[in-house]
Amino acid sequence: MQCRHDGRGAAADERAQRGKSSQAQPFEPGRLMDHGVAMISVRLAGVQGMPSAPTPLPRFEYNLLRLLRFLLGHLPVEQAEPLLFQRVLPLPLCISPTAAQLVADTLAKGLVLSLVRSGGWRRDSYLHRGESRTGRLWERHDVSEYALELSANPLSFLIWLTAERLDTPQRPWEPREGESTGGDEFFFALAYDRLRQIPAVKPHLPSHPAFRGNALCWLMYPGDFAALADSTTPDFTPWFQTPRVVILEAWQPVLLQTWLKSERAKCQQEDWQMMRQQGQAEQSVLDAYLRAAHQAQRPELARFLLRLAAAIFTSTKIGSDFWTGGLRATRPLRLSDRLATQTAALSVPRAILRLQDWERQARSVGYFDEGYVVSQFWKSEWAATDGDRLAQQCQAVLDSLDPLRFRHDVNDADEP
Repeated sequence: MQCRHDGRGAAADERAQRGKSSQAQPFEPGRLMDHGVAMISVRLAGVQGMPSAPTPLPRFEYNLLRLLRFLLGHLPVEQAEPLLFQRVLPLPLCISPTAAQLVADTLAKGLVLSLVRSGGWRRDSYLHRGESRTGRLWERHDVSEYALELSANPLSFLIWLTAERLDTPQRPWEPREGESTGGDEFFFALAYDRLRQIPAVKPHLPSHPAFRGNALCWLMYPGDFAALADSTTPDFTPWFQTPRVVILEAWQPVLLQTWLKSERAKCQQEDWQMMRQQGQAEQSVLDAYLRAAHQAQRPELARFLLRLAAAIFTSTKIGSDFWTGGLRATRPLRLSDRLATQTAALSVPRAILRLQDWERQARSVGYFDEGYVVSQFWKSEWAATDGDRLAQQCQAVLDSLDPLRFRHDVNDADEP
């Protein structure tokens, strides 16, 4: 898998045209603006337009490329951390064409590689336009319809990140209005996942303009955004449309791992206020995500929640202490505050009960009814993870806190 830029020779275009009938269409991560100077079209095929010989780069551009490789997961944290805390550098108006081509090439390969490694390589089944499709990501979709476009924002952010200290910036960075794309949000989600590994940087990330409205960042780490003042949960509806939906398919294993790590860490949380804020943020994100999935008739994109519950409830002895065991050290004076905090911590069990409602609705869909394939697909997903057992254990955990309040009512389910 290689990368190609526009500006090829006519002979190369003719050879590519002759081979189109026998070769699969290349995946197109999209278009990258080199800081407003020129547009570069990025495609995965033979590389054309790159420098014919190695070209020396200034120190600033060299550091920029190293930071990009770090954000894409190709450079260890230890090597990137000194670049993030160096002295503030002058902010250039633009970068050289050679550096812009290298950024485009690195982004094209890095974003696709991230999709493949995260889950695109798995031979899974997903719904596509009301039908079930099985295969790897590039086998289930016509890649020509799922190009991830990149605006000027990623490169502009990279230039700013190279010149500034992220923990104490002297010059703010703001994305260009109206230019954010699915490819941009995917890149910034990868960047957030990498940058939060640095303790000195992590507290400053949720409020940064690059991340505070990013739906993928919220979906991966909702607890990080819990303490933001006047924060609004992002709308997930665009993420169930072309081309963003392929990212959700590929990222099901990533979401499973991030949520599982977060759920297991809750028992170490001793601060009641922080636990309550985290649980409320998780509930808000799951409500918005599941609502969008239900409206788009893509219930299988909540698969990570079923597998998350299966990983948690490995035995019948799992109780509410799995989430709230660390809160025993200190307790609020008011019983209502204690109950509200313990309830907020159990966002995942409540989400599983919501998925159970989907399964109940799927049972009522007849063969000639609209959405029959979707309902059958979800019933098979539910059965494959032993959903009835998981829902029963989730209900038991909720009942252990307040049996009268948490008895789930099927009338509260999503409208079909």
